[in-house]
Amino acid sequence: MAHIFIIDDDRQLLQLISVMLERGGHASTTINDPRKALDELQKSKPDAVILDVMMPGLDGHTLCRQIRETPDLADLPIIILTARSQNIDRKAALDSGADEYMRKPVMPKELIAKLEELIAAKSPAPAHQPGVIIGFYSLRGGVGTTTMALNFAAALHKHSDKQVCFWDMSSAGSPAAVYLRHSPTTHWGQLDPDNLTWDQVDAQIVTHRSGLRFLPAPTLPTSASRTDLAAALTNLLPQHTDYIVVDLPSNLNPDTLFLLQNINLTFHVLAPEVISVHLAQQTSKFLSDLEDGVKQKAYLLNQNQIESPMPPTAVERALKTRIPFKIAHDTNQAKAISAGAPLTLSNAKSPLPAGMVRMAEMIQQRVDRGEL
Repeated sequence: MAHIFIIDDDRQLLQLISVMLERGGHASTTINDPRKALDELQKSKPDAVILDVMMPGLDGHTLCRQIRETPDLADLPIIILTARSQNIDRKAALDSGADEYMRKPVMPKELIAKLEELIAAKSPAPAHQPGVIIGFYSLRGGVGTTTMALNFAAALHKHSDKQVCFWDMSSAGSPAAVYLRHSPTTHWGQLDPDNLTWDQVDAQIVTHRSGLRFLPAPTLPTSASRTDLAAALTNLLPQHTDYIVVDLPSNLNPDTLFLLQNINLTFHVLAPEVISVHLAQQTSKFLSDLEDGVKQKAYLLNQNQIESPMPPTAVERALKTRIPFKIAHDTNQAKAISAGAPLTLSNAKSPLPAGMVRMAEMIQQRVDRGEL
């Protein structure tokens, strides 16, 4: 709803225009003495002004020039509304600084549409909200970290209108590419962190046949640290993508530590078995001792076997925390790997997709509340 000032010496016309604006969902203030208008405008700073031309004491063209010469009001949208209909009248109105010239009588829809157009054109563009980076990691192999990360990214992609990019940061080849049955010819390892541009990054991103955008890892294992590149991508990706889901390396190398300390949220994936829980305990202690700790983290319990060696309550007691997300074993997962697409995109009623959708909804709610 916009606040519009209407300035005219005709009280009946003031009332008519005011009713038009109210029916169009806008508030109005009427002024029938143009000599008082400038002071009132400076006090209230409305969203737009509708001016008549022929008024006693101060004509509309002169008042329009005064408004344009007042720093606080110089950008105020102004419509001159008059019964005069000659081309010279239109030119005089625009020369005085008006944004638009409209003839009386005017149709309500036409007036409101023009007002809203002028207000939108002069409103500052909304500040860009940077995207959110969410990481998945585990030092225990075989617990389904890549499966969780890919299916979570797929859930965000499928159930939101946001842009989602899956970033495979693995240093041991590209497990996500195998999962998706994709043979990428591009990968983030080909990027140069110096003067990195979005066009260069976007050229390395591929689109899976499901529609999921995917920044692959190098296809061959590497031990080289690329913290400089990780830093550049962490800065650039959120400027162009709403969500970035990262499959982190399964070791605490410099790249992993940098990302753990600089992304918005990390999920520590573990399975309900003794070794996984033990490693989770040790990893949590190590990370808590860092000078620059992890921003926000949560555990994700994935039952990757039909029979669970440990009940979830025992895992929570061992870690001394509540685990907010628990994914039940899903027999359909093997079929999804064979099909080369995340299960979330093909079988919404299966246990794993159902859990991923709940996770995605909760994360979106946190983002909407400004908690991430």
